[in-house]
Amino acid sequence: MAQLHPPHVEALSTALQRTRALFVWAAGLHTALPEGFEERASAGGGRGTVVRRWAPQVAALWHRAVGWFIKHCGQNSELEAVAAGVTMLTWPMVGE
Repeated sequence: MAQLHPPHVEALSTALQRTRALFVWAAGLHTALPEGFEERASAGGGRGTVVRRWAPQVAALWHRAVGWFIKHCGQNSELEAVAAGVTMLTWPMVGE
């Protein structure tokens, strides 16, 4: 339901490429990422992973390596992140 607009996808992917942080982006099947982003993110044991299908969000949030979570303010992911004690960067997209 919540889809990033192309300029937001571009800005987020650029920021992720510039950071030294490891990341997992659960992009879904229909999110159009910039040309070559997935390959650059994972190149040479790279810093990033793009998940195109279902992502085990609860398990990921409880992993000790997770420092923060960018989310669209849906209630389920909000509760899951609070329970796991993960810092959230919230991005309201619909009526939140």
